[in-house]
Amino acid sequence: MEDVEKVREAIGGVEIPDARIRVLKSECLFSFDSPLSENGLFTSLSTFQSVGYDYLDLYLRKTGSRLYLQTKLVRRRKDQQDEGDNGPTMTQNSTGGVKLQLKDDVFDETTSFSIFLMPERISIPFSNERLPEIVRAAASAVIAAPENDLVADAGGADWEETRQESKYAKNLIQLDNGIRISPDPSSWRCQDSGKTENLWLNLSTGYIGSGRKNWDGTGGSGAALKHFEETGKMYPLCVKLGTITSHGADVFSYAEDENDMVADPLLAEHLAHWGINMQIMEKTDRTMSEMEVDLNQSFEFKHILEGDETLEPVTGAGLVGLENLGNSCYMNSVLQVMFSAPELERRYFGSANLLFASSQENPEEDLITQLAKVAVALSSNRYLDKSVADKNLEGLFPRPRPRMFKSLIGRNHPEFSTGGQQDAMEFYQHLLDQILKAERVGSSRWSEDSGLTSDLFKLELEERLEDTQSKQVQYRKRSDNVLPIFITTDAAVNKEVVEEYEMRKQKRAKLLETGAADDQEEIEPVQLQVPFEACLKHFFRQREIADFTSPVTEKKGTALTSLRISSFPKYLVLQMMRFQFAEDWTPVKLDVLVEAPERLELEPYRGAGIQEGELELPENTASAPPAIVPDAAIVAQLTEMGFSENGAKRAAVATKNAGTEEGMNWVLEHMNDADFNNPIVEQATPEVPLKPAIDQEHVSNLEAMGFTAIQAEAALGATDGNIERAADWLFSRMDNLDQAIAELKNSDQEAQEQSSEQDANGLSDGKGSYELVGFISHIGKHTQVGHYVAHVKKSGKWILYNDDHVAVTKNPPRDLGYLYMYRRVD
Repeated sequence: MEDVEKVREAIGGVEIPDARIRVLKSECLFSFDSPLSENGLFTSLSTFQSVGYDYLDLYLRKTGSRLYLQTKLVRRRKDQQDEGDNGPTMTQNSTGGVKLQLKDDVFDETTSFSIFLMPERISIPFSNERLPEIVRAAASAVIAAPENDLVADAGGADWEETRQESKYAKNLIQLDNGIRISPDPSSWRCQDSGKTENLWLNLSTGYIGSGRKNWDGTGGSGAALKHFEETGKMYPLCVKLGTITSHGADVFSYAEDENDMVADPLLAEHLAHWGINMQIMEKTDRTMSEMEVDLNQSFEFKHILEGDETLEPVTGAGLVGLENLGNSCYMNSVLQVMFSAPELERRYFGSANLLFASSQENPEEDLITQLAKVAVALSSNRYLDKSVADKNLEGLFPRPRPRMFKSLIGRNHPEFSTGGQQDAMEFYQHLLDQILKAERVGSSRWSEDSGLTSDLFKLELEERLEDTQSKQVQYRKRSDNVLPIFITTDAAVNKEVVEEYEMRKQKRAKLLETGAADDQEEIEPVQLQVPFEACLKHFFRQREIADFTSPVTEKKGTALTSLRISSFPKYLVLQMMRFQFAEDWTPVKLDVLVEAPERLELEPYRGAGIQEGELELPENTASAPPAIVPDAAIVAQLTEMGFSENGAKRAAVATKNAGTEEGMNWVLEHMNDADFNNPIVEQATPEVPLKPAIDQEHVSNLEAMGFTAIQAEAALGATDGNIERAADWLFSRMDNLDQAIAELKNSDQEAQEQSSEQDANGLSDGKGSYELVGFISHIGKHTQVGHYVAHVKKSGKWILYNDDHVAVTKNPPRDLGYLYMYRRVD
């Protein structure tokens, strides 16, 4: 029988997708294979999901799908006169972000399509006119479907910062003084110094002045700021002339209540007032983001990425990077460090085939499957970086691009569902929380019980409270998955050196203003150095609580409180609190070096509970567990700002541990409340969190589609109340809907039973001796901007994971880490 006839016999399940059907044609469900893979990617003409060549048999068994569109993308490097100049470069995109990318016009690309038949593994070119019409129509619809079928790559990049709209923009005063600005950049001059770079146009007066001088001598003379001050601080908005393009420009507000880069929604109109046509302007100067990158590359960037060293690129099992999707370095770094734990590797890589075989009908929505997929990529030889051996192969072969994983893990989350930069610590906690939920429901998918992933990171903190009036004590225990360590700058060992450096910096700035210093002369930066042990002792110190009402005497007095660790986990994650708040409550990053030790001894800080001779506070006082246990990291950070511990706890509980910023906002609104510093009045709480109420309007809409109320409520409950996902859930399970709902109810009951168990069941205690196995560093001003990289210790060597670039590092920057992962030495 001819191959075409065999295809004709298999067309029973073929459908033509319309605009309502999501076509997943960019990434394999079970691997990171793509059209760029050796055998391409295979998209089912029945389900419109895609798999790689090695997973066709598995997918056939799971779905019975026989016909696929095979898409192959072949890249060839164009001939270049300078073959040595085609490597990746650090460049700035049009919005000021930074991306590591290959130079333009490097590749020729060719895409070919075939119809592929399983299980015969017959491939027929799509151009074959004898193919059945329905097959050709279905394949054509798949080819025409949108490329970004799951989550679009972020348009910005790690260094890009979101700018707030200026309050002065919409009602901006613009003087009619006859000034017209030439469109010729060569004619622009600072009206004060005559400088021709870093020029800013005051949008109200038409004055051109240079920007402020940086401490290292770069920048301008500060004429633009001086003009703002000399004109009574009435005209705050300035635009950087050389950055104006049809897409926008850098705008700065000198107003005291903004004093930052801002957005001007009427920029084109404001520029036209001075004769500037925004649509024809071209960029001639560096944006502020680019200048910030240059400065960061000089200091923090170079230190963390060892910019003065030539790092040795490596590849192999465990030495595989993840491609940056645009602001996804926080996710990549957390995954690299967490999956360096052998327990996670065994759980997800070792059981990958078993987990793939038991995956849900929609594997792209199955977190356990997607975690196994990441584990296989990171722990196997499947995606070796061939450019390590030959730089000319850069970009010719696929690298893991975790788009499907990012879409799933961020779904319905207000931050992680976006393309913006995020806090790696918050993502780590979110990831553990989602893994816990998935593993509880899917525990039967492993051949043996190996425990929960979250238990590996769960520590137990013991809080001791002593009422100084009655001398009675109270001990509370709470679990957490991170230990927040504050940086105590008062303990810096080189304060005098830093003060001298700051004086030299100020003196140099004054000399530069008068032209008495050389712009090219460099001053080596000096940073505060704080001993790690000092920060540790600060965390475990005894603190005094003022205005404490004794539950025994019922009189105001003081209390003493301290923290200890009562259970040491297998993996201890420390958060070095580099991000704190300035006096105006804006987030700032501490420019401080704190060298974390490779060996960490915490046994001296072990909590042992109530001691002989101590009297316990009565049970009917503040000892009942609160409805929401205050997050230790939030409480610690708020108390470091000067607020009382009771007030900080109230903020954490009131905001449901949403975060330090939310807690701080609550404090600012309630710090004058009469009971702000009093212990929390606690109440009983259900042990299992309640699910959000089902929207009855959504139920009615699904009933209108032909489903029963019970079916609609079950689907909405399984999809967090999202009606679109609920409808998709129902339609994808039409063949066995009653069974799916029964399994869902059983899973919910099992999860509730497991949730009702005490936290102690998940604790793994051992000696408090640890060794450093990985850490994550942040480059940039604060967590919403910048870049994350990971360092992991593999076979005695420290490895740098900078997204998809992996290299052996000679000097790991243990003094600039943000998150540290220690492994217990048993």
